[in-house]
Amino acid sequence: MLPHHTNLEKLLKQKSKATLIQTIINIYERCNEKAIWDMFGDLIYEHHYMRLTPLQLRRDIETFYQKSVSGEYYAPFAMDSKNFMHIPDKTECWFNEIALLLDLCCELVLKNEPTPLHFYFHNLFDLIKKMEAGEEIIFAHECDTDMICCKHDYKKIYREYMNKQQ
Repeated sequence: MLPHHTNLEKLLKQKSKATLIQTIINIYERCNEKAIWDMFGDLIYEHHYMRLTPLQLRRDIETFYQKSVSGEYYAPFAMDSKNFMHIPDKTECWFNEIALLLDLCCELVLKNEPTPLHFYFHNLFDLIKKMEAGEEIIFAHECDTDMICCKHDYKKIYREYMNKQQ
């Protein structure tokens, strides 16, 4: 039986900073990608992605695109009437990552970044189009852009950005 979270909190407060860091690292190493995003997503975003240069972001988008079209996020399973609503971890990770990349693009637009960003958006929108067309990008019974949970209204920001470019 696991201890109640308040008891666990008391135990953790008694540990040294080094022990706590090692515990977190051990947890991280045992987690799948979905669990890592669930537990550490905000921290990863704040300390890694907010420091990306536009060139690094472009590389991350290119890598994500290649991983997506090569099927890295495609995780089919034997779907039946009991599990048809199940969303595989890899599919959830894909939605988390595309939302993150779209948000980062939006933040560059909002900061008036001089780098031409249409390429960044183009690759991400191309993946969305492929996903909606049923290409083997992700696997789920039903999936659409409503599952992309961004902090920003990426469609509106993109439209405004493109209008300024003309």
